[in-house]
Amino acid sequence: MGKPDAAARNRNNMLDNGRRAQKLYNKTWNLAAKAPIFCKTTKVLGGPEGKTAIKKYRTARLINTHAYNIAASGAGLYASRVLANDCEAVRLGAVKENARVPWSPTVSKGARMVIEQFLCALAQEAAYKAHSVKQGASPGAVRLNKVHMRIGWDATLAAVFAGDALVPQTVVVAPMPSTEQQRAARKAKKEKRPRADTKMSGACVEEDDDYAEPEDEEK
Repeated sequence: MGKPDAAARNRNNMLDNGRRAQKLYNKTWNLAAKAPIFCKTTKVLGGPEGKTAIKKYRTARLINTHAYNIAASGAGLYASRVLANDCEAVRLGAVKENARVPWSPTVSKGARMVIEQFLCALAQEAAYKAHSVKQGASPGAVRLNKVHMRIGWDATLAAVFAGDALVPQTVVVAPMPSTEQQRAARKAKKEKRPRADTKMSGACVEEDDDYAEPEDEEK
């Protein structure tokens, strides 16, 4: 195997730097779950004679584990459906996922800490903007109301996600039509539809005198 050129060595060095940095980032955030700033530390007597103080760390969670499991399960199901649709587009039979044991991605402790810290910072920024709106629009108000918070959240989402990704800011749910409305719509549609017998009522069928039955070849 020949020696790689300078361009190939630069590419390999960049990839190696990214892998090593990613490992250190993962280790750092995994240890963050036991950091004193994110934990509730309690001392319990233990050891062979029960005189040694042992520290127990309990991580202060913003989101419980069940919510992470639900989100991970939904993400795995969505990925499975998207890949299956891609296979159907090229007429390739996709292998179906086992319904009893579906694949669910795991969320490490470090990833949970990153998500929670991001959500905390996002909520803090929205509250700060809402407080600024309160001071400018209604200085006599004592507390933040829903109007201030709505303006603060809109400004925060526009500043954070506007240029990076598409994030739904307004969710609109259309009301489902009731059974009576569906029946009335079907009845009106049937009344507007013309019938076939009414169309053919004024038409007349003329016999073709020029038509003659074909002679039997056996005669």
